[in-house]
Amino acid sequence: MGAERKQEVNVGFGNGTTEDCYVGEARIACTGTEWTCPVIFGADDVYLLGPTTLELFNLAVDPVRQELVSPSPVRG
Repeated sequence: MGAERKQEVNVGFGNGTTEDCYVGEARIACTGTEWTCPVIFGADDVYLLGPTTLELFNLAVDPVRQELVSPSPVRG
């Protein structure tokens, strides 16, 4: 079935730009877990994942290797 466009909103991106985009929800499976997550429809219906999705799956972005990683636990 795929993600459905629900509503158009103004979205701020990490590079400082803003754009009117459609948002919706998608069922996403990753790291053995499955969640319903918000998605932003980008150009050519590419779905853009934001920090909420990364947090649900306990993932972080490694900008050097350009990949998703599990963050190291915080030690106190």
